[in-house]
Amino acid sequence: MPPMRSASFVFCTLLLPASLGAQPPQRDPQAVLIAQRALAAMGSAGGAPDFETIAQGTVTLLGTEGSVQGTFVLKTGRLGQLRGDYVIGGQPSAVVYNGGRGVQQGANGKVEQVPLGMAVYKRADHFPVLSMLAEFADPSVGVRLLGVETINGAPAWRLELKRPLSPQEDPTGYYGPLARCEAFVDQASGLVSKLRYNVPAARNLADQYPMELLYTDYRREGGFVVPHTITQFVAGHQIAVYQITSFSVSPGLNDTDFQLPR
Repeated sequence: MPPMRSASFVFCTLLLPASLGAQPPQRDPQAVLIAQRALAAMGSAGGAPDFETIAQGTVTLLGTEGSVQGTFVLKTGRLGQLRGDYVIGGQPSAVVYNGGRGVQQGANGKVEQVPLGMAVYKRADHFPVLSMLAEFADPSVGVRLLGVETINGAPAWRLELKRPLSPQEDPTGYYGPLARCEAFVDQASGLVSKLRYNVPAARNLADQYPMELLYTDYRREGGFVVPHTITQFVAGHQIAVYQITSFSVSPGLNDTDFQLPR
């Protein structure tokens, strides 16, 4: 979501350091296998990515005052590196995430820090290969099978991925509910049909809401299988629809594309 909108926590996902001194995570072998198969179905062997991507498209933002149209360019690098450039209603804006930090820049050029509660977990939600599923092989990440649900009219495995936090990492307990993600994996195709996780309110970590990303219209692009329609919900309310019109892999990006502006 463009940073100038109230729902600026679009594509807010999980990025946490390995916890120290925590209880061993629960790792269900069946759930680990499903996560591995899901990444393989989408074209990835799993683990940290060694490629960069650029996705371009259009977005419709939905609010109480009607809808607003715009365009976006999303660039990804390593896990936790994401740059989004938007033009919404004719106004440009940008947001950059890198290493658990984030900044946003509005049409007036003013640069502001993204609240830590929104930035520290950031992943590239438009591309499920770079979601928390990519961390399934990390022994510090818990992976559990919670059951089966119907998504888009088809049965899907409901996986939980969670990184346990020590008291030193989360002394207030606010980050714990944010350090998990649910991935719904279609049983027939192995593709991710939905992601679900909590996001914090902009000014109150204790006030958290469920974020859901619904993925449809998967197509093969550059060796990967990529969803081209992403519908976003917060607290059960649809807030945006993203349409990817072009997607490229390894376009020659470098770390300067993800430098945090000052």
